Amino acid sequence: MLIAIEMADYILNRMSNPSYPSTAEQANIRMAEAMAEYIQANAEITFSWIAYSGGGSQDPTTSCTGGYITLMFTLTPSGAIDRTTAINAHKTQLINGMMNATYNITQSGFVTSAGSMSTAPTIGNLNLNPTGNTPMLAMESYCQNIIDWIKQLIPTAPCAGTHGAYTGSGTVISII
Repeated sequence: MLIAIEMADYILNRMSNPSYPSTAEQANIRMAEAMAEYIQANAEITFSWIAYSGGGSQDPTTSCTGGYITLMFTLTPSGAIDRTTAINAHKTQLINGMMNATYNITQSGFVTSAGSMSTAPTIGNLNLNPTGNTPMLAMESYCQNIIDWIKQLIPTAPCAGTHGAYTGSGTVISII
């Protein structure tokens, strides 16, 4: 499950270990890696599963779980001289990363092909100005915005394959 405070803590820990990055490029690389690692390890994807046996009977299993299989963000310094342009460039880089992500059913007993996100809507809010004045508060606010966005990204490509003697497909119904 994606939890903003845990994601923020993970990113800040990765940013500071073994030492803080000395350039904007290094900081962006480390942040992108940390975000992808956390999301890939913690996002829980629920699928609706519809499958039939060769004899026509329906699989009694109607839902299953999975996660992101590949996810990579590439964040680069925007070079922008104003905040709005910089944040819009950052949003575009996050959208591009999610568009290239793949997901699949990972629950035991399923053998399915991965689906591709292919599209990702714009990120509405990317708040970097929370009440308070600490890196943790700023990062937690940022992570909550990212998590809210991810939960809206319900892809349409099914994950087709088998579950025991049944052949069918799983369609994403939620991401938490």
